[in-house]
Amino acid sequence: MDETIWKQSLGRSVSLGDCYDATTEKFTGLNIFIKEIPNEVIRKQDITNQSWNYDFSNSTTSKLSMLNLDGELKLSLLCGMLPNISGSAKFIENKTTNKEEVRCTFALFTNTIEQRIEINDMALCDIYDKRIDSFKGTHVVTRLKWGSNAVAELFIENDEKIGKTEIAGAIKANLGKMALSDATIQGNIKHESFDLSKVTKIRWSVNADVISNTKTPKNAEEALNIIYHLPEQIKENGNGRPLEFCLLPLKELKESLGYASSNNTLFYKIESTAVLKVEQQFTEIESSRLDLLTLRDFMTTNIEFVTPNELKTLQS
Repeated sequence: MDETIWKQSLGRSVSLGDCYDATTEKFTGLNIFIKEIPNEVIRKQDITNQSWNYDFSNSTTSKLSMLNLDGELKLSLLCGMLPNISGSAKFIENKTTNKEEVRCTFALFTNTIEQRIEINDMALCDIYDKRIDSFKGTHVVTRLKWGSNAVAELFIENDEKIGKTEIAGAIKANLGKMALSDATIQGNIKHESFDLSKVTKIRWSVNADVISNTKTPKNAEEALNIIYHLPEQIKENGNGRPLEFCLLPLKELKESLGYASSNNTLFYKIESTAVLKVEQQFTEIESSRLDLLTLRDFMTTNIEFVTPNELKTLQS
């Protein structure tokens, strides 16, 4: 596949000139430059932008769609081939523990600057590694998008007095007000249906690229207020870190430098239909897992009516 492609960093360290193997979704550990790139050679562009999204499903594949990942990277994450992810993307490790649990995933995306190099720039000629022709991999990093993302997740235990639908509706209504205000209105979140401060059976996590200081909420109202003010915290952290990188085929670089294309790793893009089939299988597996966990909780609550053999069968 001889074309440039964009990839999410998912917390991985990346620099201009790094070599990447798209067949394994991993960096090779090599860089095409033997010295640091002169700052004046790196072209910079202001791409300041902020957007956000939220998801109420229990499906990991649905939540991954918020990150705008390509099919290959999405499959690598689902199959556990990228164990060292960090930053905002680490939220995918969170799991719903009960089918009746309300799970709200809020994602905030912030871009700041883009850096790029031109491989034919004469200023780079003297710092190219002379061993490039023997380098393995499929691509080389030529552009970086900087910024900071944050993903907050609120898990609310189902309360029979209120109900899952009512809780989810109240949270969606408040998140909708944030959308209308473009997440810039000052003040606390208000609710009209019922008092979210009384919803205290919650679990909470924030995974961010640069933010580290977020308090632990005691109830759903406090959690929404933290989400509400995430944009302010992100703006205080400068350019952030590389969030996306653009990959130029290594073959193209070698040819531009006059090397024969004999050592190139072949890379084929996975068909979207194949990706969709795997996603559906994972969704079905997750649904079955939640059904079993919900049944286990029900049996544990009514343990006096459950035989030891039935409980053992479920746990196995």
